[in-house]
Amino acid sequence: MVRFDATTCRTCPARPKCTSATQSGRQLSLRPRHIHEALEQARAEQTTDQWNNDYKIRAGVEGTMRQTTHVTGIRRARYLGLPKTTLEHNLTAAAINLIRYDAWLTGNPWTGPGPHTCKGSSPAPPEPRLTNRVCRSCKAAWAISIH
Repeated sequence: MVRFDATTCRTCPARPKCTSATQSGRQLSLRPRHIHEALEQARAEQTTDQWNNDYKIRAGVEGTMRQTTHVTGIRRARYLGLPKTTLEHNLTAAAINLIRYDAWLTGNPWTGPGPHTCKGSSPAPPEPRLTNRVCRSCKAAWAISIH
């Protein structure tokens, strides 16, 4: 950590461009050279077309994982034991495949769960879930359907 004295920074004409600290001088965190160079190399790679093409694959996987966790609540297993948990995961994968197949057939891609509205406003369409959901603020329950 590099720290500049507050009295030095107060009189510096470049202070507004350098720091927003009001009580102390500027502070810099310096990484070891090998870590700094590795970070700079990684940042430079992120600007290439090859990296962007590779990242598109990850973005697709992340979308699948988000849909799986939000549609089925798979973050926490409902059952104990490996055989039951394996069955739950396989059924979840089948449900996601059915949801995506239906979206492909109808031309209506799944865009994510809509917000649940409370206090007299028009209700949002139910989320495509495998379990019942209850709004935390108004305690309204709504049925779940797989679209």
